[in-house]
Amino acid sequence: LQALAAFLVLRILLDFGRASLLQPASPASDRGAGKGLSSGRCVAPKPPGSHNCSTCMLLVPGMDHHCMFTNNCVGSHNYGFFMWLLLELVTGCLALFCLTSPKVLRRGMWHDIHATLAVLLALIAGYLLS
Repeated sequence: LQALAAFLVLRILLDFGRASLLQPASPASDRGAGKGLSSGRCVAPKPPGSHNCSTCMLLVPGMDHHCMFTNNCVGSHNYGFFMWLLLELVTGCLALFCLTSPKVLRRGMWHDIHATLAVLLALIAGYLLS
């Protein structure tokens, strides 16, 4: 059980690093570069499906959104890592809730403040991620 939890934490950190540190896409290396219209905000040719991010001022092919959690755009090159990160975070919140809630319910809600806070944190994080 501890090895599974350690593996999950390692995967969360790895995918967070990938989603936040990898560039969402490089317009010059993306297929279809040079095709399409030029953007109004930059002089680079705008491939189909590309958008300018108003936060980081980049032209991102396959742009989904700018994530304030990773402080990076989610584009065609890091979308898979971002989705794995979300799945692992939800799984981690559910695991934390399932492992701590029996202890809280068995002892009563306010006897162990750490377990109570862990359950509340898991519920809040799961709600925010869904």
